[in-house]
Amino acid sequence: MEVEISPELNALLKSLIGNERRKIYQQIGKKLPHTFRFNPLKGDIRDQQALFEEQGFRFFPLEGRENIFQITEQPYPIGKSLSHFLGHIYVQDIASMLPAIVLDPQPGDWILDLSAAPGSKTTQLGALMQNSGVLIANDIVGKRLRALG
Repeated sequence: MEVEISPELNALLKSLIGNERRKIYQQIGKKLPHTFRFNPLKGDIRDQQALFEEQGFRFFPLEGRENIFQITEQPYPIGKSLSHFLGHIYVQDIASMLPAIVLDPQPGDWILDLSAAPGSKTTQLGALMQNSGVLIANDIVGKRLRALG
């Protein structure tokens, strides 16, 4: 997909990062891979993986992340899978997983998530904290709070 970059933005990026800006341009418009994570709070992840594979899904872990996977084959939409219905998996773009990965919460931590809706990051934080500690989820946009239920 060809993306047009304004001359002003191109000049700014050139002054900041030189020819490295071309790598950014190559990535703009590319589709992100379909990624998901297993919910460690719903039981043994190996059992969850086996059930998901039995449903015909194929996936592999992302390098350096033991609980983030990329789908390579799906016989039907992942959101309609038994694993999704049971809460064993959470479909989430890798980009939205990054804040929780960088924060690296530990069991017992106290976290205030002020941009929590619709809840992907919040559930990831809770899982990383092993449901131990305090996690307060809020959002400035009132109608988005319904998603946090």
